[in-house]
Amino acid sequence: MPAIFTPPAAGKPASAAAAPAVAAPAPSPVISAALAASIATVLPAFPAPAAAPTTPAPPPRNRIPRLPAVVLPKVTVHDRRIREFTERETYTPAGLEDLAIRRYLSDFDRFFLNRINLPIVGETNGDRALQLFDQDEKIARAREIAELWRLDAIKDPDRPAAPTP
Repeated sequence: MPAIFTPPAAGKPASAAAAPAVAAPAPSPVISAALAASIATVLPAFPAPAAAPTTPAPPPRNRIPRLPAVVLPKVTVHDRRIREFTERETYTPAGLEDLAIRRYLSDFDRFFLNRINLPIVGETNGDRALQLFDQDEKIARAREIAELWRLDAIKDPDRPAAPTP
């Protein structure tokens, strides 16, 4: 027997070392039966683990009721789309003024040039920014009307040309 398979306790009687402590495992195709028997004689005997008492797991503390999934039939809605709201409709007057100031006035203009405004002498930053906001809205409306007239002329070439603003 090779030295690596010698029993660790040399003081034991030979009969204890020769008797297998654990039943020899069934032969497998990886190792031969003789090698498996010699390994089994050297391995220490281990007691079978005691069966642990089975206790049910505590229920989770946050019990959320799970309802079954409901599959709804497919529905197609044929209706007009909701129009898009303009910024003037979505903002409050103070919010619109703040938006116009941030959009149309530079930081230099907001924080340095017109830091203190006297209503008698000139207009406030908000008034100037709202004038620029109104001017931008007028330009956007004029472009939209011109585009609609152009599309109408493509659709119906016999119509008169678009009026000049």
